[in-house]
Amino acid sequence: MSSRSPVSIDKVYPNNLGQFRQIHSSSLPVVYSDTFFQKAIETTGSVFSRIAYYNDAAVGCIFGRDVTPAGSSTFAVEILTLCVLPAYRRSGVASELVSSLIAWTRGHLSREAASDDSPFTSARVFLHVQTSNSGARAFYAAQGFTPAPLPEGAAPFPGEAGLVVSGYYKGRVTPDDAAVLERLL
Repeated sequence: MSSRSPVSIDKVYPNNLGQFRQIHSSSLPVVYSDTFFQKAIETTGSVFSRIAYYNDAAVGCIFGRDVTPAGSSTFAVEILTLCVLPAYRRSGVASELVSSLIAWTRGHLSREAASDDSPFTSARVFLHVQTSNSGARAFYAAQGFTPAPLPEGAAPFPGEAGLVVSGYYKGRVTPDDAAVLERLL
């Protein structure tokens, strides 16, 4: 007899937006605007927002968006936030949330591939992570993310293997530099 996972994932709706907001404020050192949270309930198809429940308690969330440049052959999705309440970290919640975003990205890519005029031949999921956040970096590495390559001719950031955006967090956290991690699909 198999046991049901205690983690379930649901879309973000107006009725659970307060939980989505609370998880952010309890998990991250950055304060987000009302506009940021309102975008989580957009239904345009270019926004991915999910909330994770652990035995029916809201404990985590993920927010991503389609940022594909015009004319690109690579469908690009940026993870804006991934949050799990401290008491539920290392319980599989974050992995389930990332898996749900990867599945959404693959689904979008396969729907596009079914279209004769689809420009997409691949997909890329990427995110920014504080350079000093070794725990998050190890988590993303375990999820198949690697440092994004440096643009041709760019000088590497001291101590980093891939692309780093200096001052990305604009002084809201220290250090305010972010490494760019990506997973190609």
